[in-house]
Amino acid sequence: MIYIGPTAGEKFYLRTLLMVTRGPKSFDDLRTVDGTLCKSFHEACLKRGLLEDDGEWLICLQDAAEIQTGSQLRHLFATLLLFCAPAEPKKLWLQFQEKICDDLHHKLYELGRTSVGENEVYDFGLHLIDNILGDSGHSLSDFPSMPHPIYDWSDTINNHLISQQLNYDHQSETIMAHQFMKSMNSGQQHAFDKICQSVFCKEGKLFFIYGFGGCGKTYLYEALCHALRAEGIIICFEALDRTFQDLRNCPKRFGGLTMVFGGDFQQILPVVPSGSRAEIVNASLQKSSLWNDMQILKLEENMRLRHSPEDTSFSQWLLDIGHGRDIDGNGKVQLPQHMITHDENELILSIYGDIANQGLPPPPEYFLDHAILAPRNVDVQQTNAKILANMPGDEIVYHSADSLESDDLYKRQDDIPDDVLREFVPSSLPLSELKMKIGCPLMLLRNLDPKKGLCNGTRMILRRAYPRVLEISIIGGDHHGEQAFIPRITLKPSSRQYPFVLRRRQFPVRLCFAMTINKAQGQSLKYVGIHLLSPVFCHGQLYVALSRATCSSNIKILILLPGSDTKTMNVVYQEVLLD
Repeated sequence: MIYIGPTAGEKFYLRTLLMVTRGPKSFDDLRTVDGTLCKSFHEACLKRGLLEDDGEWLICLQDAAEIQTGSQLRHLFATLLLFCAPAEPKKLWLQFQEKICDDLHHKLYELGRTSVGENEVYDFGLHLIDNILGDSGHSLSDFPSMPHPIYDWSDTINNHLISQQLNYDHQSETIMAHQFMKSMNSGQQHAFDKICQSVFCKEGKLFFIYGFGGCGKTYLYEALCHALRAEGIIICFEALDRTFQDLRNCPKRFGGLTMVFGGDFQQILPVVPSGSRAEIVNASLQKSSLWNDMQILKLEENMRLRHSPEDTSFSQWLLDIGHGRDIDGNGKVQLPQHMITHDENELILSIYGDIANQGLPPPPEYFLDHAILAPRNVDVQQTNAKILANMPGDEIVYHSADSLESDDLYKRQDDIPDDVLREFVPSSLPLSELKMKIGCPLMLLRNLDPKKGLCNGTRMILRRAYPRVLEISIIGGDHHGEQAFIPRITLKPSSRQYPFVLRRRQFPVRLCFAMTINKAQGQSLKYVGIHLLSPVFCHGQLYVALSRATCSSNIKILILLPGSDTKTMNVVYQEVLLD
């Protein structure tokens, strides 16, 4: 189709609609959105979300307010401020402040403020939104048109970050700590005792918990959190060495605080775009100035697998994979015959063959146990599309609004057609055409609200879908089962891949029936499919994919057609391994 630029007015919007509308029979069909005939092609483009428009945030909050009020709306409003740059945020606040603060009169009453007026309630709402922004390093002061809290709420709620840590119930935390400790193996117990001794005796040691996939590192972290919170000790998950030295006026590492790191150097190393082997190795923690001060505590028992002879053998084989043993001259390793398939449909059936029998929609726990992993995004996208087609339910399609951002290298805004921009699929951006169904699994692509569990890589289930907002439930982790709103936001690629800067306004999610191996780190799955028609290409990928499984018999690996050998590539950098 011949390209027409935005300066052509209605002709440009007509062409835009023709590129995304399936089977239109008339111009009226093109101007009809959700059963309503629009006055112009431009209006139809706006209602379909094909153009960037500030009215989108109004629709987003309207849809969300029909479902939830109070806390979830406050977090959504903060997300809009942080990621969507609305032109008139004060106007949005005034229009929705009643819904956003719907629960706060009762909350203030519980905090001892028994007589408060409407304005005080709204002021307290602004204070809470300011706190949410503070979790991301921002405040309402960064948005000049927004009103600021007038009253001092510090007597009502102290420093919310410290309060969050001190507000745990000590008795319940003690009970949880004892429950975790009962199930510890000897390695976990040894590490637990060493770390607690350093904390309680103020020894200020640095520890590195080293263990291969499935050895219970996360379990140990959770046990430590419960035990320390039971004693009223504040836990910092992210910190800087020099910052704590300054704050505590102490020259020791991290100001003399006990610090716990952890990981497995058999797994994928830090990503260095287009980096050489030496550059990737140098980016690892072992090359940090902190490394020589760390005490290494090893976990060696695989808690992810059962203790049958078969799983003991599988555990040893995983260690061989992680250490790069038995690799032939071509960099390949032999795979067990029972894991192999040469048919992509068989791979999907072995992992998701019963999805149609799970009800509509499938229970969230189903997707906690099933996943297909692949080294490359293109294979992930194709696999996701096939599985979505097999899932019961009506398909929902969202189109992005794509544009170019001018900079010193690229200043022309209208010489690349929109339909060409939609074909670009940077790994850090959502697809231009997002297809989903109610109940399908999604993965978040941005850190929207880490305190609420909305981080890059969070897995979610789609509960309800509206034109400008998604309601989701988080699956897995500490926030499992919690609900949240996801708005469309404007995203740009995290790295410079093209001679221009692409702006894409879209929901920051992707389907995750299948996911990249890199995104699967830290996951435990019952049923694991591994798509290796394109082999792994970086250190630790094969090991990570194989070690996600809780049982060796539930792994299925797709490799090249019959007639080829039953081997696949395994990339291992021996210089980063500790043993």
